[in-house]
Amino acid sequence: TRQLQPGDNSHGNPTEVFDDVTVCFGDIVGFTHIASSLAPIEVADLLNSLYSSFDNILEDHRVYKLGTIGDAYMVASGVPERIGYLHAGECANFALDMMASITGYRFAPFPDIQIQLRVGLHSGQCVAGMVGKRMPHYCLFGNTVNIASRMESSSYALRIQVSGDTAHILQRIGGYRLEQRGTIEVKGRGAMTTYWLTGRDGFNKPLPSLSDAAGAEYHEFK
Repeated sequence: TRQLQPGDNSHGNPTEVFDDVTVCFGDIVGFTHIASSLAPIEVADLLNSLYSSFDNILEDHRVYKLGTIGDAYMVASGVPERIGYLHAGECANFALDMMASITGYRFAPFPDIQIQLRVGLHSGQCVAGMVGKRMPHYCLFGNTVNIASRMESSSYALRIQVSGDTAHILQRIGGYRLEQRGTIEVKGRGAMTTYWLTGRDGFNKPLPSLSDAAGAEYHEFK
């Protein structure tokens, strides 16, 4: 805990380079459309309800919540605790649990609103450390974060998209079900071969049916 407190570097909390990290982004498909039909307080209640359910999942995985930006939820594994190559598996497991948690999820005041997520993962090196003195945050910097964000923003509803780098680590760990999506253009990286994460051996929680996925017109691709 002391390591994550702001202060000077003499107290053991410098910005550090982490070579083996996986970053996971998730956001709500069609959030702008959903929010336009709700009052601001209802939008806040919806996000609080959904984020709280994700927060409960955190306890079952070796991932660190980096924060939320609007409707985006961000976690990472391999920081601040180094866990070798297992970081990709921890984020993949969290992503599957997160996707399973929205199966049948309804926001009580508006049960007709169906929440759909899209998720993206990428693995690589990053720099991490505490930023700021008032309301400080543990932040990650580097291309790994940017590409993970692109994996999410180029994904589709009810899908978990992982980069080739993450897929190769998951294949090394074993037991993960991956389907090659193909080659896509990723801003800041160029052409990348990506994969859909569809499950894991022994994972028995129901996942949302892709037949219910929102159409492309509800997506905002970046």
